[in-house]
Amino acid sequence: MIKYSNGSKDVFKKEEDQKMKTAGLGVAGFVIGLASIPIWALITIIIGYIAGPLSVIFGSISLGKIARNPDKYRGKGLAITSIIIGALSIIATTVILLLRLGVFK
Repeated sequence: MIKYSNGSKDVFKKEEDQKMKTAGLGVAGFVIGLASIPIWALITIIIGYIAGPLSVIFGSISLGKIARNPDKYRGKGLAITSIIIGALSIIATTVILLLRLGVFK
């Protein structure tokens, strides 16, 4: 209970005292998705095909976890962004692979 100088009081319940957690897989998927962009552009196509799907998978799992427990977890924007960046990474990696194979001559 908190007493204010004007005499009013606030009582907090246990649920309000607990902080919401950011879903860890959403953050991991976001970071992997961001890292996959320079990886497929500079290093190799194989790593782009690994990082992109991982980003999509982590973002999807995180989004499901947030949907099941919205009072416990946050980070829906990170999870959605992770899925989008991962999908873009897969598409870009495919285009680069096709360019290297000479399909678009």
